[in-house]
Amino acid sequence: EFNRERPHEALGGLTPGGIWVPSPRKWDGKTPEVSYPEGAKVYRVGPKGVIHIGKRVFLNQALRGEYVMLEEREDGLEAIIFNRMDLAYYDRRKQSIIRID
Repeated sequence: EFNRERPHEALGGLTPGGIWVPSPRKWDGKTPEVSYPEGAKVYRVGPKGVIHIGKRVFLNQALRGEYVMLEEREDGLEAIIFNRMDLAYYDRRKQSIIRID
């Protein structure tokens, strides 16, 4: 009913089902292989979304079984990186994680 019968003001009186089109991009169900530079500090995310870097650090359960890299930055922090994307920063002095909003 919500998607096919009920018009929506935000859609100019149309229904969501009336304007939805499938994405032209196809997905084969496999996540791409993630590679990190040779010699990088790489950690596997555990089943509860945690990495162990001298301390248990919770990242996210969605990353279970994936590998993340730690990369030192000029400000003394270490970036926690997944597939070229900074997820958070880790401050070894304070042994705390700094989330990226």
